[in-house]
Amino acid sequence: MYRKDRKNGGGGLLAYFSSALPSKKRSLPKTYKTLEAIAVEKYGVYQREMSDHHMVFGEMMEKVHKHKTRTTTFQQTKSTDCEQLNRDLEAAPWHVGEIFCNVNDQYDYWKGLFESVVDQHAPTKKKQVREKDIP
Repeated sequence: MYRKDRKNGGGGLLAYFSSALPSKKRSLPKTYKTLEAIAVEKYGVYQREMSDHHMVFGEMMEKVHKHKTRTTTFQQTKSTDCEQLNRDLEAAPWHVGEIFCNVNDQYDYWKGLFESVVDQHAPTKKKQVREKDIP
């Protein structure tokens, strides 16, 4: 199969048979782990002029199974300067949260302040990964 065919979302297999061809989908034995079902899309007889035997051929089409992806959010801390992060956390206006009467409002303010300082030093990144590893 050519690489150009893979981009179209389907693959093909050209096989030569010497007996009758199935025209409906059929299940394969469980020992075959890569293919679940095959179907012959197009078949015929190739008549060679120099031989008495005719060649029977069939073309089977199988769609490529695409694995689902999921998005993972993470923070890259490999190149983070921890000393500068600590200095910025000490210099943050934590006292402003004390003006709130409600404890939940104080918590929301402090959480937002902490996350904004950390995001400056270790930005949040998103990465798409496959749910299943391909063998």
